[in-house]
Amino acid sequence: MGKSNSEVGDVKNLANYNEAIIIIQGMGTLYNPAIPAIHLNKLLLVNQKAQVISEEFKTVTPLFKVSIAERAELYEPLNRLGTRVQNAFKAFRLGNDINDTMVSLNKKLRGERIVKIKKDKPEDEETATISTAQTSFDNKASTFDDMIKFAIANPAYKPNEVELQTATLKQYHTSIMKANNMASVNSVKLLNARKNRDELLYENPDNILELIRTIKDYLKSLKGAEQYYKKIVKLKFKSKAP
Repeated sequence: MGKSNSEVGDVKNLANYNEAIIIIQGMGTLYNPAIPAIHLNKLLLVNQKAQVISEEFKTVTPLFKVSIAERAELYEPLNRLGTRVQNAFKAFRLGNDINDTMVSLNKKLRGERIVKIKKDKPEDEETATISTAQTSFDNKASTFDDMIKFAIANPAYKPNEVELQTATLKQYHTSIMKANNMASVNSVKLLNARKNRDELLYENPDNILELIRTIKDYLKSLKGAEQYYKKIVKLKFKSKAP
């Protein structure tokens, strides 16, 4: 899963804000604004917060990607396994009504489409997909659990094949639930990290882009600050993708 264009823009914005701070520090006493929001100490605090958020994002993103991949790998054989259980169940000739219930459960299992989180999606679209994908995995796990419980409720179902026995099926269900829960936890961490980053960069009243605009206006009003203004103007800041 590569970085989206918006994510690359966010990283560049944070890096350029840090560069702007370095330029301002080089101005010494020449930089003395009356606007509290762009006092140097305030800008440094924002920069420290930006670095913390950036590191948090770097930490949670790979954890999210790994947990999503591991979950997908564990779920991959589920549909085929469900069909094998259905066919093994039918082989015991437990009656049409009982067999029909297992067939219906397997149809439900196969009909619940897994929503995949595709590579290189726009970040906002991926964020919306995460919640939908989590629901689809939850539903499949729940239906598979219903199949296991129904098999257990019919004690005549006792296949010799270990992988089709209810004890083994329960172990597999436990493993996909663990993977699903881990993916859910890491998804929430990623979404929170994005929220914190977006608030700092774009959404708070004194967000980084607004601070940079205010700094530019101040420098344009300041005699002897032309070279510093030109350096900061060369730093490109992108607005949040619509």
